[in-house]
Amino acid sequence: MSDEIGPQPVEGALPVTRRAILGGAGLIAAALAIPGTAEAALKVITSRSGSLNFSIRDRASMQRLTLSFTNARISGGRFVPDGRSAATMVVDLGPQALIEEITSGARPATPVNARLAQSSRLAFTLPSGGLPATRAGLLTWLECEPRVTPLAAYPAGERIPAADVVYRNPAVTQTAIEIPWFLVLSPSDESGWEHPLVGPTRDGRTEVWQTRLATRTFDTKGDPTGYDHSSDTVRVVWLRDRRASNMLGVSPSGVTRSPGAPGYPFEMRPNPQDRSDIGRLTGMTSNAAGTSAMKGGMADPVEVDLTLSALGGTMRASGEWNQPGVSSLTSWQQRTWDGRDTYIRTTRRGFVYPFAAPATLVEEVTREFLSDRAGTVRAFERLSQRVVINVPAMDLDGADGVPHVGRGAPFSRVTFRTRATPSITGVATPLGGEDLQPAHKQFGR
Repeated sequence: MSDEIGPQPVEGALPVTRRAILGGAGLIAAALAIPGTAEAALKVITSRSGSLNFSIRDRASMQRLTLSFTNARISGGRFVPDGRSAATMVVDLGPQALIEEITSGARPATPVNARLAQSSRLAFTLPSGGLPATRAGLLTWLECEPRVTPLAAYPAGERIPAADVVYRNPAVTQTAIEIPWFLVLSPSDESGWEHPLVGPTRDGRTEVWQTRLATRTFDTKGDPTGYDHSSDTVRVVWLRDRRASNMLGVSPSGVTRSPGAPGYPFEMRPNPQDRSDIGRLTGMTSNAAGTSAMKGGMADPVEVDLTLSALGGTMRASGEWNQPGVSSLTSWQQRTWDGRDTYIRTTRRGFVYPFAAPATLVEEVTREFLSDRAGTVRAFERLSQRVVINVPAMDLDGADGVPHVGRGAPFSRVTFRTRATPSITGVATPLGGEDLQPAHKQFGR
């Protein structure tokens, strides 16, 4: 194991390819390696520059973390608050997500377009006694209070005051996790992160180091005692889209509908509409009539099993909602492995023309092994859609949404013998919604 701490470098952009990302990170780590123990490295660095920005690395487990401290100093071998204001520690883990273009042809072209997320970071307030200036001390975060935005602070099951539903780009001293691309997530103020000091080695093979989201447990005095996974949830606190504030409003606007814009460069999931809806649903609820959105209330977060590493984030996300005044989106599931998506599923409520039969639009993105145009087998992402009618039959006399309250229909009852369409593949003409009555009940909202 190589136990190293080095000063934080300024890095340039890398081409968005898997080989370039991993190879480039390895080259940077090798170039900045400082041999010896963490304590020795700290002593050399602090006596030379007084810097409080460090990189902690372990080559074998691909551990590479950048730690930045504010309002702190080193005293007696510890990072301690300097007394000016709250001392913070920010842990930068690098980019955690890569989004790829969804293919539609039988033999997709290569290379596939892709975009790399910005770096994700975890932020903490240092305890009054500080942290030991060692690898073990700097990687033990149980007693460190998470620094999150006011909206993110609320765990599942807590009512959110409307005043705290403020979507904004987290400050540099607040947690911000971008996974998937352009969707900025944050866990609650009860969250924690559990991990080994380095990746474990078994039978001569070393696992990639990763840190896993957890929920802190407390004793009767309110002191943290450990971790469990009873409430591992996240909320959307911001979008990287240029018009994020409008997209996350009570009455959203500025949502890009077609590929070709900076926030929607190619066909992808989640797309801007999905991002807007997921973000608003984690901080808003419907009014009693289900016709408009209100900030706060018992807004449900997204349940996740989330780990972060140098290879990217691994996430199983699941959100379910029933807030028709906020969005037609009723569920979102996503599986991401080492930064690359393997499965995405969304469902939206709507109605089917011409009888306004209540239905659900199901979209699924799966990764399939296909031959590209050169004959090389690769793993592409493919979108499929289907519509599921939610009722076996409808009485048309007086039915809501049916023209002329059903009086113009030649029959009084419709029975649906086929309630689900076959899978509709391709993205050239994705399904949308019809402008039915009432207007807020339609796909795509």
